[in-house]
Amino acid sequence: EKPVLQSTEFLLVISEMFQRLRDKHLKCAMVGGVAVEVLVNPPSTVDLDILVNTDGETALRRLRELLQSLRDEKWDSMPLFFGRAWPGKPSSGVWFIHPQTCIKVDLLFTGSDKFLTRAVNRAPAFTIKGCRGVLPNIMVVEDLVVMKMLAGREKDTEDVEAIMRAYKGTLDTDYIEKAYIDLDEGYYQ
Repeated sequence: EKPVLQSTEFLLVISEMFQRLRDKHLKCAMVGGVAVEVLVNPPSTVDLDILVNTDGETALRRLRELLQSLRDEKWDSMPLFFGRAWPGKPSSGVWFIHPQTCIKVDLLFTGSDKFLTRAVNRAPAFTIKGCRGVLPNIMVVEDLVVMKMLAGREKDTEDVEAIMRAYKGTLDTDYIEKAYIDLDEGYYQ
């Protein structure tokens, strides 16, 4: 299986989506399997997950404009609903299929969740070779671990284990533990 970051088509979609989000002045961060691939380099899933800060009227207006422009350009789409809103977990989003490459992009929304909003706002830009000069933001590794722990699926557990091995001795485990406890106790609500 070819790593996603060696796929010219996938790099095109990463560049295009992050450029579009930036053009709308929307703060966002890559999360999910591709973020893990950038940070740790194991094989990842074949979709692109981007968490978009949707806290506030301006962000929502800009997001609506972006979503409409993607639909106008024939990106197939479908709303995503993850059920009850839990602290630290997106409760909604939209998936899109890139019209030329058929690569799936999940835009996940922070809503008013304070942990997710803070995680997006502190996500640094990364240089990814082949992304045409666009520097996608990728969630800080500790925030990514917390999100993966909250998701709790088998693949997420494997990703957390890979991150823990790759960042052994440098991961801020106190931050992870505190964030996880704070989310469980409703601190971020």
